[in-house]
Amino acid sequence: MPTTVRRLYPLLLVLLLLAGAILRLAYLGEPSLWWDEFITLGISQLSVGRMLHILTVVGPSDIGGEFFPPLYHLITHFVLSVSHDDAVLRLLSVACGTASIAVLYGLVSEILSRRAGLFAAGLTTFSVYQLHYSRELRPYSLFMLLALLSLWALYRALSRGGPLRYVAYALVTMAMCYTSYMASSNIAAEGVFTVWFLGSRLAKKELPLRVAVKKGLALLAAVAVVGLCYLPWLPAYRNIFTLLRSKGVSPGIPADFPLTVLTEFGAYAAERHGLPWLPLALLGLAGCAVAARRRYRDGLVLLAAFAFMPVVAFLVAGTQLEISSRYVFNAYYLLMAMAGLTMAVLLERIAAHLDLSEKSAAWAVPLVGIGLCLVVSIPNLRSLGTYYRRETSYSKELADYLAWNKNDVRYLFYQSNRNPKLIADWYLPHVFENLSHYMPRGYKRTFHLIQSDLTPPRTPFFPHKVITIQDTTVSAIGLVSTAPVVLYPDAKGAARFVEDFTTYDFYADCDEAVNLGPESRYHTLSHYDYEKPGHATYTFQAAAGTRITAAKLSLMFSATFLEGVPSDSRIGVSVAAGDAPFTEIGTVTGKDYLGPDGKLIAPNHEKRRFVTKNYDVPGIGSDTGKVRLRLDYGPVANPGIIEAFRIEASATLAGRPTGPGPALDALVRAAGHNALATWHPGEPLVDADALYVFPAGPDIPQGPANPASALAPFLAAHPGIEPVFAIPGENGRPAYLFYDPALTDPFVDLAQNVPVTARLGEKPPRRFPAIKLSGILNRPRLRIGDTTLTVPVLSPPPTTLLLGKDGVGVLRFEPSFAREKDALAAFPLAWNIRKNDGEDCLSCKAPGPCSVTVPISSAYPIKTLRILSYPRVFADKAGKNTVTVSFSPDGTHFRPLDTLRSDRSGLWQGLMVRRVSVMRFRRPINNGFVRFDLSSQGAQLWSRDATRMRIEAVLDASKFPGLTESALTFPLKLEDNAGAPLSLFLSPRPQPYLPGLQDDF
Repeated sequence: MPTTVRRLYPLLLVLLLLAGAILRLAYLGEPSLWWDEFITLGISQLSVGRMLHILTVVGPSDIGGEFFPPLYHLITHFVLSVSHDDAVLRLLSVACGTASIAVLYGLVSEILSRRAGLFAAGLTTFSVYQLHYSRELRPYSLFMLLALLSLWALYRALSRGGPLRYVAYALVTMAMCYTSYMASSNIAAEGVFTVWFLGSRLAKKELPLRVAVKKGLALLAAVAVVGLCYLPWLPAYRNIFTLLRSKGVSPGIPADFPLTVLTEFGAYAAERHGLPWLPLALLGLAGCAVAARRRYRDGLVLLAAFAFMPVVAFLVAGTQLEISSRYVFNAYYLLMAMAGLTMAVLLERIAAHLDLSEKSAAWAVPLVGIGLCLVVSIPNLRSLGTYYRRETSYSKELADYLAWNKNDVRYLFYQSNRNPKLIADWYLPHVFENLSHYMPRGYKRTFHLIQSDLTPPRTPFFPHKVITIQDTTVSAIGLVSTAPVVLYPDAKGAARFVEDFTTYDFYADCDEAVNLGPESRYHTLSHYDYEKPGHATYTFQAAAGTRITAAKLSLMFSATFLEGVPSDSRIGVSVAAGDAPFTEIGTVTGKDYLGPDGKLIAPNHEKRRFVTKNYDVPGIGSDTGKVRLRLDYGPVANPGIIEAFRIEASATLAGRPTGPGPALDALVRAAGHNALATWHPGEPLVDADALYVFPAGPDIPQGPANPASALAPFLAAHPGIEPVFAIPGENGRPAYLFYDPALTDPFVDLAQNVPVTARLGEKPPRRFPAIKLSGILNRPRLRIGDTTLTVPVLSPPPTTLLLGKDGVGVLRFEPSFAREKDALAAFPLAWNIRKNDGEDCLSCKAPGPCSVTVPISSAYPIKTLRILSYPRVFADKAGKNTVTVSFSPDGTHFRPLDTLRSDRSGLWQGLMVRRVSVMRFRRPINNGFVRFDLSSQGAQLWSRDATRMRIEAVLDASKFPGLTESALTFPLKLEDNAGAPLSLFLSPRPQPYLPGLQDDF
């Protein structure tokens, strides 16, 4: 073969690797990390020692359980020392996935033919299935690479011999074992092939018995070395399968699984209509028939054993896992190899039929074969745009929403103390505080994050739902403390306190919580960080005029255990009478969950076990006025986490209460912890973490609250407002209502030439480094105290403009099409447009094209313009339906930026599939027009409340000076905005803008 022809295959392989790398790198950082990727990240962020221990025992961490050995996590751990960028972290998977193309080429070339190897590599290059797993921050891509290398090393060792090849096999296989527990099934498959390889050659007398025995022993020695190196990890292997072992009937393999998997192999991201997977499936089936011939039989047996052994292992193991395509990577590579073989044999026969010369065939067959790979891959290639735009999760969208709407909210409050915390800490570093160190002092505005299928409790705090993004609901909650717990005796002198963590009373009652907080799914008091100790304290105070003569505690604790792994969890219970120091009166450990027979007590249906501990409080004297309780959690590294499930304190009191009564007493305590503001009609507070409190009725004592007579005018001034907290009276109904208008809407509404007097919640002078304006912007001029501020920006409603003293300026136009009035008012320039009944979208009113245009003008130079939209078209057979996004700097000449075109499928396409166009201006501009052109009534533009279209302009606001106010009350006046109202938020702190949460595609 001429030298130039010999060089063709390496050249084509290099081109395939280059194409594969480009496809796998494209928009790598765009999609949010999804939960499985956060599992990898959470483990990788741990210290190496704790990481290895947690992976060994499936111990407690921020991510729940991780079912992989540590190799991928160790590599990612060191990558984290270089970068915290999503794309950089995914590079390891990209490198492994791309390298797998070359390894597959080498393997298939050796076991089948060089042309089959080239075509198998070509099909893999353009496969979105393999591309997808090459872009995830998960061990799959590394495992695929090592599995193929192990297979190739095995074949070379058996077919060629030599100690170095057996050493290479042992090294690669050991790495594979430390990447995935599925490696054991691969080794079993390799054993099956070894028996076939040596047995078939002995039967045909192609291999002397002595040589066959030598090869078998050498391979056995290599496997033994792998086993010895894996011995330290065997306890983890046992623990994983103990945890995953099915207690009932294994899910098995669904009847439609083969077709589902074949569809993903053939067209992972393609629309699920038609038969886009059929060409690849037929090629693979034909390849199996071809490979049954003697020449290729070794390759078929090797790849078939490799493909089907994991399925056999899945059925034999009988775990609780549901099988998915991620567990049958091996079958994917069998399909690629067999399809490549079919193409190679077919093209060789065509070349022979055409009577091509050997040289011509040597050139034509590989080149035509690569072209055929592209043809077969058309469903994958056509779906790439959809794939890159996919949302594997909405973590970045959720984080962006929280950051943009932070305003005067300082805290994040999680349904679970772990999983959401990991996501928020990754995407919102230093933007919010959490409640891991809770003290009663100070009113706390929080965003509460909870699964959208769960409902947060409404007592004693009242969550105000803000938005639901995918599977997370965000509510605004104001946390108010009334600690300590004051005990009032009943007629028999008894008092009782119960905390069962079904509400958020914990934050109203406790004295302090460090690294502990309520877990609202399982109703326990749990760690924020397992590797650190934590404690929580309560004070039980006798009501004025009484004293405590005796007290008892009844504490219930819950735990789940992993068979064979001892719990290292420990909770210490300490008490103090009066001001005496704490004395530990008991501990709870895993041993407390053992019955008389030495076995764990029976669990409930959730596999949780419960124990109850009763204690008498020692040291109570004749004048004891309070009893304190402290729970100390030790750090935890093993499963079997013990958590407080219920706290019950009962006391006997002497004397008669002489104080103002439980409700007023609680109000006084709240006033000691929280800033209670006097309500001045028409004078909004602009910078205070303060509350307005009113008695619920005129017969309730006023105390430090506003007068009851002011409640009605307050509610009239704030229509629809709900309380954030309530103190119940003796009849159980609210006695005192706490309101915080700024929690859900911190903006002050301004009508043109109607002055408003604002009131500072703190002593002047007060600096405001950032402001936000919301509504219609028509180059408004505002008077703020003694300052006149002109904002040279024009944009239609609903627009929010952020200006910061740090030079950051951001304008966001985010309409919703849920309501017709708002939808149509958002576009000052609209032609032939209407809102669809019952749908959150716009379309053409009459047949023919239609359009909407958004003008933006800003004297603050526009540096970047990002357009995020949700177009949808009916994919008509003629292919005429389109939605086009265009931009013009002058409103006359528009340049198309993006077009969604009909794919002629006869179906609707593109519903809520985000499309992004970004323009970064080398020379900042001051004016721009964004137009959306809809071709006909079969084209739509969508925008829902929770997933809004957006036009965002990043401005150079370096000329914004910030504001300073030196008076306690000062005027706010909108002096000019073309008659339109406007809302203003004055921020005493810089407001975050995180462009890294914005996608470019």
